[in-house]
Amino acid sequence: MIEVYLETASEVTVFNDGLNSFNAQPFHVLGPSHVTVLFLTVLITFLMVRAARNGETAGLRAFERLLALLLLAEWPVNVLVSVALGELDVDHVLPAHFCDVAAILGAGALLTRKHELCELLYFWGLSGTMQGLLTPALQVDFPSVRFFVFFALHAGVVMAALYIVLGKQITPRRGAVRRAMAWMLAYAALAAVLNLLLGSNYGFLCSKPSTGSLLDVLGPWPWYVGSLGIVAFVLFTLLDLPFRHRRQL
Repeated sequence: MIEVYLETASEVTVFNDGLNSFNAQPFHVLGPSHVTVLFLTVLITFLMVRAARNGETAGLRAFERLLALLLLAEWPVNVLVSVALGELDVDHVLPAHFCDVAAILGAGALLTRKHELCELLYFWGLSGTMQGLLTPALQVDFPSVRFFVFFALHAGVVMAALYIVLGKQITPRRGAVRRAMAWMLAYAALAAVLNLLLGSNYGFLCSKPSTGSLLDVLGPWPWYVGSLGIVAFVLFTLLDLPFRHRRQL
């Protein structure tokens, strides 16, 4: 019995050490791995949009489903990795971060193409999740497991948002900015309740990320929370501008 226990414990230790060995190098914004991810994101998005403009095929639809599955799998995979590393905390036990919700929206938009989901994905993905892609709240570099999980989510959401609007041409309708803001405020209210009950920091409403981000220029807590709402409205409005003239026509 003791020998079996020691053997099992040894296997777990080796497994955890294997995961942690990937985390030796710290992540650097706009370092080689980050630039490579950004390049691949642009390239894959361009190819997806071009393929969609040429007409829908069975292969393209299969790729949509694969991307949707990838977005849905991000949170459970992240939880499993955190458990394996002994790093699961209250801030990641639920898919309640803004980008987690955006990933679920992305999967829903790809699978159903419902206009409401596509609109919300466009605004949330190209404002909030895009910030995460450009200024990642990430501590470890390639080839760590967390590196792949993080960028699978953030790059996947951005690709899905651009593909839906530019490729499938499901564009925002009249009042889309107002609806996107209303849903964002609803998310903020839910995240605030979870933070109050769990002592978590979903939506970064209680404190800023430890890594650099847009929040650093929006003032101290709690002022940056209100400033973030203003920035979101400005970004949503700018994202809607290309489609206003089209709606008028």
